Amino acid sequence: MAANYPTIVRRFTDHKDGTEYVMAAHMNGVQDEIGAIQGTLGINPHTYTRANGTTVRYPTVVARLNAAQQKIDEQQRIIDTLLDASKNGWSLPIANVFASGTGIPPTKSNNHVAYPTDWYKVRWTSKVLDTDGAYSPGFYVTIPKDGWWIVTSTTTMRNPVGSVDVEHNVWVRLKIDGISTQSFPYEIAKGESSVPMRSGGWHRMSASCGVHLFAGDRVYLEVRHDYIAQDPAPINKQTLSAAARMQLTYIRALPGSVPTMTAFYLPDELDPEN
Repeated sequence: MAANYPTIVRRFTDHKDGTEYVMAAHMNGVQDEIGAIQGTLGINPHTYTRANGTTVRYPTVVARLNAAQQKIDEQQRIIDTLLDASKNGWSLPIANVFASGTGIPPTKSNNHVAYPTDWYKVRWTSKVLDTDGAYSPGFYVTIPKDGWWIVTSTTTMRNPVGSVDVEHNVWVRLKIDGISTQSFPYEIAKGESSVPMRSGGWHRMSASCGVHLFAGDRVYLEVRHDYIAQDPAPINKQTLSAAARMQLTYIRALPGSVPTMTAFYLPDELDPEN
């Protein structure tokens, strides 16, 4: 007689000693069902062999099923979170800070030579948005979470000349003051603007990059400007006000193996005095 399992669960009749004969057909039926169960479960159903050939051995089939279900539940939670975020907005760290105006003195020379002391940090004066406490008044915005971030900045400065033969130039750069053993500042992005001689207007500079950052890293913005004159035109060097905004957006967690910071930058970008 063929086994019923796994199509249906077979029900067996109880037998009583001394009142009936247990026939071969009775045991054959039991054996058929046991064989069907074994055939369905297969060999070593409590083990799993990965693609690389290593074997994970669980104490029971139930333990293996529970482990698999836990992973399924974990993936479902991620899916539910993403679906919820697509409807109600992402709950990932973001920050938008503002500088109403930092005084930026001119460079010490007129020939584009930049001394380290010519760069001035922008002082952040307020926050527009800050979900995870990155902002505090001052020069630095502190990264609240390890991961891949997009950092962008926009800076505006008035061109102070327009009637004489003077070219005015402004540079901005985003830098990281890291918490790792490579803790000297890294330049991660730069922008610049040049206003030709005998022209006025405003400088508007942007800088942006994607970079892996670690909780505790500090991001800041620096500005410098200079004048290039045609002799003997007079130069009235001025300290100018830089208004700026910086945005930081968390994108995703870091992969398991993260390259070192130095893998991303050229040697001159890693120069702490540059």
